[in-house]
Amino acid sequence: MALNYVVLGERIRKLRTERRISQARLADMIDRSPTFVSRLERGEKGPSLDTLVLIADSLHTSLDSLLENNRTTVLRDRIPGVETEFFTCTAYEQFILYRCMIEIRNIIREGESLRKTVS
Repeated sequence: MALNYVVLGERIRKLRTERRISQARLADMIDRSPTFVSRLERGEKGPSLDTLVLIADSLHTSLDSLLENNRTTVLRDRIPGVETEFFTCTAYEQFILYRCMIEIRNIIREGESLRKTVS
C-alpha cells in the first residue's frame, strides 16, 4: 500500500494557503527548500515520515487529516484497474489526470443540476 502523493500534495497546498503561509515560509518551518515544498505540493516528491510530522505541526493539523483516504487502495477498491493504470504514470501525468478527473466531475454535476432545472 502506497501513498498517493498527488492527493497529499494538494491537501498540503490547500491547508497552507488557507493558513496564508507561503511556500517559502513553510520551507523554513520544516527546514527544507522552497523547491522541495513546490515539488511536494505537485505530487512529484514524497516526504519522509519526519518531514510529514513537521508539515502537520507547521500547518496545525494532524497526520490523520493529511493522510485520510490517501492510500492507493482507496482507488483500487472502488474501480478495478484504476490503480494499475494511474500508478504506472509519472507524477506529472498523475497530477494532470487527477485535475482532469476533478474538472470532469464538476462538469457532470453541473450538467445534472441543469437537467433538473430544465425538467
